[in-house]
Amino acid sequence: MAPITTASVCASSFEVVRPAVVVGARMVRFVAARGFETLGAVEDLGSGVQVGGLAGRGVPAWGANDVYLAGTLYAGRAGPTSLAGFQLELEGRRDFDVGGWNGLIASGRMAWYRKHGGGWLLRVGDEFSGGTRTRLPLQLTLGDRQGGLRGHHGSTLAGAWRNVARFEERWVRGTPVRNVALGLAGFGEAGSLWAGSAPYGRSIPFRGSVGASVLAAYPAGSRRLLRLDVAVPSGRDGNRALAVRVSAEQMTGRFWQEPAEVPRARTGPVPSTLFTWRVR
Repeated sequence: MAPITTASVCASSFEVVRPAVVVGARMVRFVAARGFETLGAVEDLGSGVQVGGLAGRGVPAWGANDVYLAGTLYAGRAGPTSLAGFQLELEGRRDFDVGGWNGLIASGRMAWYRKHGGGWLLRVGDEFSGGTRTRLPLQLTLGDRQGGLRGHHGSTLAGAWRNVARFEERWVRGTPVRNVALGLAGFGEAGSLWAGSAPYGRSIPFRGSVGASVLAAYPAGSRRLLRLDVAVPSGRDGNRALAVRVSAEQMTGRFWQEPAEVPRARTGPVPSTLFTWRVR
């Protein structure tokens, strides 16, 4: 049994302490592969299943009269040339002061990677996040740098739920140039918003963007990927424009990272943040 403490700021700050029980099980083996989230570095891909659960009982004298439940699931099948995976994070709380459930938050990703010879890699995926009757404010936009669409950074439309599908076809040069690995990619993205319980939320059925990228890694075996993206957006609102984005990220060792807006709205930890594996 472990005490779980949450301190957050909304209109006023609050603190909750819940005695909780955490359980988990993992049946995962790791497959060494190259060129999935990198241009050629060795990566460990998880193949198997990991599940976890957390149950906590709030004590009124400690800030909450509720039952807090959270769960996580990862399932994947990996090989040297392909990866299919799914990860889900869930939480909710039964509030005895007001009756019923609230603070329902979920996020996840499903993706398929396929290397098909000559330095080519196909990546297809779908990412969703959102919440219902959250205790802390949760607004998701298509302009978010991490979870939104390239080319829509000026969008001010927000909702409680967001879904984004992504497609990328990547080609990596076989021979480094002066110890720099180089690649090119074409991509497409499509996203939707649902108003839900978000303040001033709007439902947006479809927005999209297409573009091209120049990819690099230095030195050639680095797990950090450098990107120059040029995206052309579609849509009817006036907050879209040709976007040029430069980024440097290391995504190995994790299949899914929640957009920053989602953890800020949680009132407790999900099990994947309490126990996980460490991979390259």
